[in-house]
Amino acid sequence: MTPKNKPTTKRSNSNNSLLESLLKYTFAALLIFIPLYPKFPLFNVPGTYVAVRAEDFIIALLALLLLLLLLLRPYFKFFTKSPTAKAILVFWLVAFFATLSGVFLTKTTPLSLGLLHWARRVEYTIPFFAGLLLARNKDNLLFFVKLIPLIALAVFVYGLAQIYLNAPVISTQSAEYSTGIALTLQPGVNLSSTFAGHYDLATYLTMTLSLSAGLLLLFRRHLPRLLGVTFLLILFWLQLRTGSRIAFGATVLSLSLVFLLGKKPLWIIPVFLVAFVGLVNTPSISDRFGNLFDVFKFSRFQDQVKGLMDSRTQLLIPPLYAADASPSSTPKPTPIENKRAIQEDRSTSIRLDVEWPRALRALKKNPFFGTGYASISLATDNDYLRALGETGLLGFIALITIIINIITDLLSNLKKKLSSLERFYSLGTLGLVIGFLIIATFIDVFEASKVATLFWMYTGLASGIALKHS
Repeated sequence: MTPKNKPTTKRSNSNNSLLESLLKYTFAALLIFIPLYPKFPLFNVPGTYVAVRAEDFIIALLALLLLLLLLLRPYFKFFTKSPTAKAILVFWLVAFFATLSGVFLTKTTPLSLGLLHWARRVEYTIPFFAGLLLARNKDNLLFFVKLIPLIALAVFVYGLAQIYLNAPVISTQSAEYSTGIALTLQPGVNLSSTFAGHYDLATYLTMTLSLSAGLLLLFRRHLPRLLGVTFLLILFWLQLRTGSRIAFGATVLSLSLVFLLGKKPLWIIPVFLVAFVGLVNTPSISDRFGNLFDVFKFSRFQDQVKGLMDSRTQLLIPPLYAADASPSSTPKPTPIENKRAIQEDRSTSIRLDVEWPRALRALKKNPFFGTGYASISLATDNDYLRALGETGLLGFIALITIIINIITDLLSNLKKKLSSLERFYSLGTLGLVIGFLIIATFIDVFEASKVATLFWMYTGLASGIALKHS
């Protein structure tokens, strides 16, 4: 009987190997396609701003291959050992109930739209599970790591083409632009390269810079290290052209963390020097930081300013018009607009006056499940408040649990005896996660399809390394 079973076993292993190979190259295709292919819509979903795009079909294929592998006992057993994978499944479930709560309990979102936005969150996290399985093979990790800088260079080149050759800009920052209209970069407009907006590009560059900084520590010879530093500098220059101050700050902090944990604390000095030079030579960022400082300055002295304005009840009538006034009349005060300093920083004002209070009102309406997806407009510009408003405390806790598990995986990788590639990839990913979380305090990055999908891909590989060595 044993000889009869051998051909079946070999055929089964061959099929498994084929599925793994297909999963690997589909994952690689997605890794290339997401950053490089502009967000051209294939068709729009009626009644929404959501469009079905080409990458949705690649993720669907990835999900199918993943499901076929998970039907096999060895893969499923490996998968169930991951606390992070389980936390994501719990998040899907909690978010689904939050959606139903928004539809039937608070009646703050329509069923079709709520389910569509829930499905988008599920879609973005699917590549995490593929990365989890693919990281079992170190050759797969090396293959993906080699692709990442090549992709970033292509993004850089296209950004240069937009600046100097009027290459098309495809944006989704308005309903009209999201239909796929090809624009050109105008003077004073922030760069977006192959992404749908400058914030998306800035976030992608923060992620890539952090990951690349970790991998830079792999190099021991001067020439490869010099090439690596040059690569970081050109990507940082590109990020300055996006005009994003939050991504700028997140990059500086995440690079510093990577070099500190990578036992290169002196490398932090050139990071700050380059950041300072870049800041003073980039008015689009330095001016916006100045506006932000004005906000804090106003906050400190607002009582004094308010007292001054309250005591200033009138202005004296100029002598030229004094003859026209009755001696017994009281001079009329000239209207003075008590303009808040924060209004000079428009994006901060929108967040503090409109978007963040709206999310908190949604949380107050239903503390446990929020008011459902798509119930608090298209943007909140703070992913944590958005999670609270749309999915309540339960959804927020589920999301934070995923993040904690990912960081735990990364920190455990730094303590284990891993290969240099696995260790420094994990170190770079830790910086990537910290930078991403910083940006999430001011931008809805977990809902931005390109950067959110890449985030789950990168962290899936890193958590896979932890699971492999657990």
